[in-house]
Amino acid sequence: MLTTRIVSADGFKNKERAWNDPNLLRQWRKRWGTEVNAALEANGIDDRVDHRSYQDRGIDREAQVKLGPVASALERRGIQTERGNINRGISARNSERDAIDAEIINLELERSKLKQKQYLEHHSVEIAKFEERCNRKRKDLDNEITQRQHQIESDHYSVISNLDAKVSNKYLVQKNNLKNRQHDQRQIIAQDGFKGLANKISGNKKTAQREIARLENYLQKIDHDCNCEVRERTKLADEKKYKQLRELDKTAKNMRKQLEKILRDQCSQRIEEDWSETPPLPLTPAQERARKRELEPSMEMEMEMEIEI
Repeated sequence: MLTTRIVSADGFKNKERAWNDPNLLRQWRKRWGTEVNAALEANGIDDRVDHRSYQDRGIDREAQVKLGPVASALERRGIQTERGNINRGISARNSERDAIDAEIINLELERSKLKQKQYLEHHSVEIAKFEERCNRKRKDLDNEITQRQHQIESDHYSVISNLDAKVSNKYLVQKNNLKNRQHDQRQIIAQDGFKGLANKISGNKKTAQREIARLENYLQKIDHDCNCEVRERTKLADEKKYKQLRELDKTAKNMRKQLEKILRDQCSQRIEEDWSETPPLPLTPAQERARKRELEPSMEMEMEMEIEI
C-alpha cells in the first residue's frame, strides 16, 4: 500500500493527485508484467503473464472478478460465496463460448473441405496435365544427368584403353635400341671358324655374354618403369573420373532443387491466378485453441494496487 501524500520533514502534506492518473497505473502494471516475464524466462518457465484485459487484447472472453482474501478462504473450505458463484457463472459462459467457437470452426472446416473436393473434381484433368508436365521435366533432367555420367565413363574408358599403347610407344625407341645391341652381341657369340676362334681367344665372346645380360637387366628395368607409369596414370584417371562424378552428383542435387522450386512457384502462381476460388482451410479446433493460448496469459494474474485517496 502506498500513500499519495507528500512526505516532508514536517510530516505528511497534501495529496499528490497525479498518482491517481489511470495511465500511470497502466504503466506500473505493464512494467510489473515485464519483470515477471523476465523472471519466468530466466528460470526456464514457458508461462507468461499479460497486464492487459481481454477487451484490450480483442479476446471474446469474460474476465472473472477478484475474490479477495475472505471469499478465497471460504471457497478453499468448500463454502460457496457470492463472488465465487459469479466466477463460476463466468467460467460456464466462457466454456459455452469455446464450445460455440469450436462448432463454428468445425462447420467452416467441413464446408471448406467440401468446396475443395468439388473444385479438385472439377479441375482434375488440368491438375493431371500439370503433374504430367512436372514429371516430364523431372525425367528430362534425370536423362541429362545420366547422359553426363555415361560421357564421363566413356571418356575414362578411352583414356584407360589407350594408356598401354601410349606408354609403350614412349619407351619403344629405347627398347629397340637395346634389342639391336643384344642382336649384335649374339652374332659375335655365334661366329665360327677363324673369327670365332679369335673372338674366343681374345675374350670377346665372354664380353658379349656379359653385355647381353646387362642389356637384359636394362630391358627388364624399362618394362618395370613402363608398368609403374601405366599404374600411376590409371590411378590418376580413376581419381579424375570419381571427382567428376562427385561434382556431377552435387550439381545434379542443386539442379533438382532448383527445378522443384520452379515447379512450386509455377504451382503457387497457378493457384493464385486460376484456383483462387478455392477458400483456404480454417484453423482446426486444436489450432484455434493453440492460437487463443498464445493470445491469453497462461497464468492468472491479479495486479490490483490500492491507492489511498
